[in-house]
Amino acid sequence: MPIIDPFIIIGPYTFNTFTFFTSLAILLTGGWIIWRAPQKRGHYFDVLISGLAMGVLTARIVHIALNWSYFAYHTDELWRLDRGGLDWHGAAIGAWLGIHLTQRWRPIAQAHLWDKLAIGAVLVSMGAWVGCYATGCAYGTEVNSLADYPAWLVWEAQDIFGIFAPRYNVQVLGIGMSLITLMAMLFIVWRGWLQGRRIWLAIALIGGIHLGLGFLRGDYALEVLGLRAGQWLDVGFMVICVWQLIKPMKKI
Repeated sequence: MPIIDPFIIIGPYTFNTFTFFTSLAILLTGGWIIWRAPQKRGHYFDVLISGLAMGVLTARIVHIALNWSYFAYHTDELWRLDRGGLDWHGAAIGAWLGIHLTQRWRPIAQAHLWDKLAIGAVLVSMGAWVGCYATGCAYGTEVNSLADYPAWLVWEAQDIFGIFAPRYNVQVLGIGMSLITLMAMLFIVWRGWLQGRRIWLAIALIGGIHLGLGFLRGDYALEVLGLRAGQWLDVGFMVICVWQLIKPMKKI
């Protein structure tokens, strides 16, 4: 079962665990990018803030769209971000739009930014899985008995309604896969491979994690042709990213 409290208390302040870990990953990523910026750190700060704001907005919009059957009857919760509900596909699209729009008047070295964001994207993904581990979101489908499966695949855990049952160990699998992905990306950076294309590999790998674990998830989702709607988005993202990885790079 989750061993992290759904809330983190630091002095007089109380934070939702999901928000805390994702925000921590974002702050670490932003700080690292600005610290390593080759020029005009203020430009990088402005671009990152724009990407973050747009990313949060579109992440919420996509989450609402994918779960409209719920929000249609709970319109008072449409913009209650304190209750969670952000879609990673929307976050990626929004961040890309915000960064590209802002860098037109705050020019930056885009290769530096996107290569650094490749590591940051995986770090944020891992932070989100840690948050789900603590709060019960993205929980696994129930199974008949823990004895029927390998110990690493199942556990007894609660869903967002507080109901404990034997389930697929989706959150911890997400953390483990994200950690392996992070280590692989760091190795690629160390070797100097895929400069200018690392963000595409990072997004493709994140999409692959979500696509695979989507078959084990038990939380409600809109389904299309037997797959969760989010899984179709995963497939779309992976196809685009693989194409960006294999197509010839433009000569400058």
